[in-house]
Amino acid sequence: MGPEQGYNSAPISEERAEVREIVEERASIDRLPEMLGYVETVELGRLRGTIVEGLKGGVEVTEQLTRYHILAEEVVDQCDGRDRASAQIGLIVQMGLIRRDGGLAEASYEDFKDAYAYALNMGMAVAEEVLTEFLLDHAVARLQSLGLDQEDFVMAVYAEAADLGIPDPEGYLRAKGLLEG
Repeated sequence: MGPEQGYNSAPISEERAEVREIVEERASIDRLPEMLGYVETVELGRLRGTIVEGLKGGVEVTEQLTRYHILAEEVVDQCDGRDRASAQIGLIVQMGLIRRDGGLAEASYEDFKDAYAYALNMGMAVAEEVLTEFLLDHAVARLQSLGLDQEDFVMAVYAEAADLGIPDPEGYLRAKGLLEG
């Protein structure tokens, strides 16, 4: 039996295998902000609830979103160095979750793409792994709705992955049972 395969289809290191185990056991996009060190205060939690309900109800929430972001940056600024960068990525993900929960799927997708790019640049493997799966799940769902044949579907997933900066989605496609052969 060969080395474990990552989502990029190349054998993964022991460290990456450990990261994968962490991701599979504990991580989801909803838990990622906290895993990265971004922990909402009680006030931020209440404000998030108000924003989500406002978005769902079609109410203008720009002022509340701005207030949330300013207060959240204060939380992030309490961290130093790499912990600060990690919490910042957590905040970006949290902003995406707020938009997603409020019904703004495309706006949230942009936040998640930004968080992925930041995590990739910072070498934050757990965030990168969770966000890779989430972004590819989103892309696959959208592409499956187009009714493409298998070959065009796989080519479209590869194109989407390239646009996201994901080097090779073969491992992902195999893990999800979406790649024949």
